[in-house]
Amino acid sequence: MSVLIECEQFVDRTLLLMMPVKYQPDYIYLRHVQTSRVHYFTLIQITCSAVMWAVKSIKATSIAFPLMVGYCRSLTSLYLYIDGKNTTR
Repeated sequence: MSVLIECEQFVDRTLLLMMPVKYQPDYIYLRHVQTSRVHYFTLIQITCSAVMWAVKSIKATSIAFPLMVGYCRSLTSLYLYIDGKNTTR
């Protein structure tokens, strides 16, 4: 169930990139985090998804796909850790 919620949030955050602030819906995570930080995190996830798709599609590099999954997961975790430290100050 949590995967479905995360996927739905990813789609919602991707749509927020193209939506003016005036028309943005009232999501709970937008109340607690600045919109620019949400956009930055979404761009990181879009970039990681594109890189993983490219690695998976190319036959010579497809063996590195599990490594890219771990790299992208650690990159997003590192961003959340650094962002959390900056907001608690």
